Amino acid sequence: MKGQNRKCLPGIPNHCYQRTINGFLIFYNLYDYLLFYTLFCVVTLRFDIIVLKLSLMPDHYHLAVIARNRKELSRFIQELISLFSRENNQQRGKKGPFFESPFGSVPKKGEKKVRSTIIYLDNNPVERHVCQRAEEYRWNFLAYAENSHPYSEPIRLSKASAPLRRALKRVKKYHKNGWYLRYDILR
Repeated sequence: MKGQNRKCLPGIPNHCYQRTINGFLIFYNLYDYLLFYTLFCVVTLRFDIIVLKLSLMPDHYHLAVIARNRKELSRFIQELISLFSRENNQQRGKKGPFFESPFGSVPKKGEKKVRSTIIYLDNNPVERHVCQRAEEYRWNFLAYAENSHPYSEPIRLSKASAPLRRALKRVKKYHKNGWYLRYDILR
């Protein structure tokens, strides 16, 4: 990708994407996905970014976002990727970047192009043969459209074990303080 591929139109949805270097897997397990997701949520709050869609694939990610300008979008993705790379490298005893640089960004003007982009992001796991139906893939979040607990039963605190209640309390504390969940917390 060349630097000119990173485009952004203010107030217009942008399809952003970034692959790993050499197509290596970056999301090996549930913890990797959860780390990226919690980082994404925390970093999004630090920037003036409106998120329309997020889709995590084993070797890349896609976003549909609206940013004020190209600089803000670049800073947002730089912080997200830097934090994820640092945490992941520390966890695995490695160093160096994970993702190709720069990321790609394509503005999507018009309702039809925005809808097509969102459908593409949701359907990407099906096209890559990760699942048979897009609703089965938890990392494009389509499964949550009809059910707030598509992969588990709702947690009833009155019936939850003491360790689970402590873990949920800790997660709420991290959320309240705007902290992401690191690997040690996720475990």
